Amino acid sequence: MEANWKQLLALIWFAALILGGTLLIFGRDVLLPFFVAVLLWYFIDATATAIGNLHLAERTLPRWLCRTLSLVGIASALYAVGALAGASIADVYDAAPLYKNNIEKFSTRLSESLGIENKLDITSLLRDIDFVPYLQDLALGLANIAGVAMLVALYVIFLLIEQYSFSAKIKAIFPNQPARKKVEMLLSQMQNRLGTYIWIKTLMSLLTAVASYVVLLLVGVDYAEFWALLIFLLNYIPTIGSLLATTFPTLLALVQFDSFTPGAFVLAGCGVIQFFVGNILEPRIAGDRLNISPLVVLLSLAVWGSIWGIAGMFLAVPITVMLVIVLAHFPATRPIAILLSSEGQVDIPEPKQES
Repeated sequence: MEANWKQLLALIWFAALILGGTLLIFGRDVLLPFFVAVLLWYFIDATATAIGNLHLAERTLPRWLCRTLSLVGIASALYAVGALAGASIADVYDAAPLYKNNIEKFSTRLSESLGIENKLDITSLLRDIDFVPYLQDLALGLANIAGVAMLVALYVIFLLIEQYSFSAKIKAIFPNQPARKKVEMLLSQMQNRLGTYIWIKTLMSLLTAVASYVVLLLVGVDYAEFWALLIFLLNYIPTIGSLLATTFPTLLALVQFDSFTPGAFVLAGCGVIQFFVGNILEPRIAGDRLNISPLVVLLSLAVWGSIWGIAGMFLAVPITVMLVIVLAHFPATRPIAILLSSEGQVDIPEPKQES
């Protein structure tokens, strides 16, 4: 009888896994904007909390004003980022003929330095590569950005409105005090952990972008502002983002100048910055607050990237953090959370009893 029960439970888990994967793939157009909106809502709430902790003339600002300032500030920053990206892409497009000539010069220099008699024809190689599917995907993605952004903004607004009734709804759903306290503790832990991750990652990405911007300015790389913005965004993707953020400006420096030295300087400078911030400074500040195995991070990047593309890679770590916290709170799924953790330990805070 017990064996049959275990088989039934395993079958239920397998069916739930298949159903969940199917829902994530085919429900991408609905779920992806919602997940992005939830993260933005967390970031707005965390920023509002930080503003509320500021003491001006020994007084704190009202909560509604903190949220308004946070929302306006983040919306303005996102608009500035979009405007800068659009202007930089247009400038790069206008400079494309110049870069084509520089690519031919670069192939000549590379052939001479490698001792190859026949010059490497990089332009012919690029012509042989079929870029049409990639350009079509890029154009389709850019065309959908405006619609997705409006949907995300709508979700965020409704989340901010619904936030005031969360407590009342939880009390109505869980009239039993111990169960309600457990749910409140779970939500609080998720909010604190995600808020900490977003804040630290944003600060570290900003520091990396500013330092890399200084390097690019010293070398004289074109469109340093655009590359700094790209570095800032890519640093939200663990490991892979850092590699891409170093590679792209290095390649531009190689085709922009008539020498390998500027490209080598960009590679060394941005690489050292990425290594110092990502492997020394960020771990010291963040500690082990995420409690996720590095191997699990790489696997989550692969899984969510295959399901939701680049956006899934940005969301991989926050989703995994929430998953570990939820799994750790239930005895049946706690072993899975332990496997996903960094050191085989998970935090299970006990709710405080009301007096």
